[in-house]
Amino acid sequence: MGNAFAFFEQGSIEVTSFTNVIDNDHSDDSGYTGLVTDGDRIEYTVQVTNVSNSPISNLALTTYFQDFGETSYTEDDITLLFEDTGGSDEGTLSAGETAKYTAFYTIDSSVTSGHVKFYVKAVADSQGQIENELDYSSNGDNKDGNTDGETLFDPNVTSIGDIITSLAVTKIADVPSERLGPTFPQPNENPDWFQGEPVVGEIWSWTVEIYNNGSTNLTDISIQNDIITSIYNTSSTLKKKIENANSTPEVPVHMISDQGSEGGYLKVGETASYTAYIIVDQEIMDNGGIKNCLEDIWARNANKTYGQDEYEKFNTGSGLCVDSQVTENPDLKVTKKANLFSGGNGIGDIVEYTLDVENIGNVTLSLKIEEQLTDGSTRSVWNFKDTLKDGFSNIIHDGIIYENDVLTNNDSQDIYDFSFIQSQDPNTENDRTLAPGKRAIFKLKYQITELAASSGLISNQIEVIANGPVKPD
Repeated sequence: MGNAFAFFEQGSIEVTSFTNVIDNDHSDDSGYTGLVTDGDRIEYTVQVTNVSNSPISNLALTTYFQDFGETSYTEDDITLLFEDTGGSDEGTLSAGETAKYTAFYTIDSSVTSGHVKFYVKAVADSQGQIENELDYSSNGDNKDGNTDGETLFDPNVTSIGDIITSLAVTKIADVPSERLGPTFPQPNENPDWFQGEPVVGEIWSWTVEIYNNGSTNLTDISIQNDIITSIYNTSSTLKKKIENANSTPEVPVHMISDQGSEGGYLKVGETASYTAYIIVDQEIMDNGGIKNCLEDIWARNANKTYGQDEYEKFNTGSGLCVDSQVTENPDLKVTKKANLFSGGNGIGDIVEYTLDVENIGNVTLSLKIEEQLTDGSTRSVWNFKDTLKDGFSNIIHDGIIYENDVLTNNDSQDIYDFSFIQSQDPNTENDRTLAPGKRAIFKLKYQITELAASSGLISNQIEVIANGPVKPD
């Protein structure tokens, strides 16, 4: 003998209400304040979404409105007009469907201060039950903190003196491994990136949040003058190109908004996130990292007519900047080998030394030094120092090793034929620099003298001095 139980899926509806102030005096340039005043019209938009997997029916909405100067709400003082659902009849919502309603309120000419409040209650039937679905509207602003004094509800509040067209901007450097979009890795991205310290080839990103904290909907939002430079060198010659998923738009691209708007549109209280990416190169590593400065946001009041090149422009002042620094790790490995070039080890024979210099750090190293000459001029030479002794501890050479072609009449050295041979870095020969992971080969020779031969040995110690990037003052 068995028992039968009826299982019901818990349905759910979500209600969101938005305000949009239609500024009726924006064409009066002489008296225009840019603030909510008498005569302005408030447009309320209510969206009811069925977020369950079951249909709902008999959807009924009740409005609650608190007028200027009042301390309590009046039920159904504002009439909602049904707009559409996308398919179902009014009062019915299939799974995932949204119904839209609108209402309007015009501020009386006698009003000089105060505020109005508005919210909605939705009730519906589902899964054979009556009025089992209930929700009160959220005002669509996830940043307001519900600071209007309400404890149970989240009303839309419009006050005399509110700014009509306004937005707030914040910017952060993302943690690349936590990137939300596009999903990581993309087909052309290395899945081993984002491991440890930033390296050449890694993708860095920044997210700009634009929050409509005004009283009217915004459209045609665009980010202007988002400038990428190296931290140590912000000259125009070092400006970087922002990259999104390895393409190259000049500004961040819109990723997501918390109320679902697209195409540069923001409802009142809505926040949109824009994300930009750049691929780290060696110049970034050598100049301390990336500085990203956002200077301007352009937008338009969605209820106002503009000329072709006319926008509301929001300047961040000195620039909303984020520095993403790298940890510099200059490091060098030097291997030296000695070879009897002429075959013997007696007087007149030649010892050849081979130096294998490898950059094992993460920044480009400079292997040169600028020397001041007696005539006031300077010369750029390899910053290699050699100490060569015989078995009697006589110093044969102690100091910088010079290539023959940079020696002057005042120079002499017992080590001769010092030369650069080759490098994996094409800049080494002319610039005397060595990029990370690259090796360079040098050679020098010494011809054994009678005194050195009689001492029984020669000892040689070579110091290669390299400098990493220098932070400007």
